[in-house]
Amino acid sequence: MKRLLFSLFVMFSLISLVSATELEVVVTENEILNIIGLDSPAKMTLDITNNNGKDDNFEIYSLVGVVIEPKDRFLIKNGQTKNLEISISPQKKILEEIRGYFVFDYEIRGLETGYYNGKLKIKIIDLEDAFFFDFGYINSTSEFFEFSIKNLENYDFENLEIKMESVFFEFSETINLAADEGKSFSVKLDANERKKLFAGTYDL
Repeated sequence: MKRLLFSLFVMFSLISLVSATELEVVVTENEILNIIGLDSPAKMTLDITNNNGKDDNFEIYSLVGVVIEPKDRFLIKNGQTKNLEISISPQKKILEEIRGYFVFDYEIRGLETGYYNGKLKIKIIDLEDAFFFDFGYINSTSEFFEFSIKNLENYDFENLEIKMESVFFEFSETINLAADEGKSFSVKLDANERKKLFAGTYDL
């Protein structure tokens, strides 16, 4: 089976302190699945409160390893809170070289009121490392092949397509798998092929 590379971006709740401007930023905890090679950036929400004493237009960006959108400026009136959804796309080099946690700086800069510094933490893993598979055994008397899959991450996976092929059976199913959830499957074997079974190892 062709090995595809995926990455899972897990955004943790961070509350950063004011830096040079009176902004309060709360990052809501999110866990985002991002598929390398597809236009599927990580998305998360920031609640940004302007306490500068005046209305201002702001922009958000990072100079280290990721691209943050939207790139357009956004208005926050004095005393108000803006619920801003952002998209985060790690650069190719980051996705190729880093596994595990990657912390990067970002800034929110006002046209008139200075700037705010904060940090976000990303967890990057290969898709296969997000799951544990447990496979049963087949012998000459087996009528079914049993296996299970468990989600090891704190993330709800949707529309996972599982495909298996062997000389004894074919299996294909699309499932949802919640955080820490496991599911078991039982597949009926081809009786004619089972009778031809010899001891040894067979590919799935």
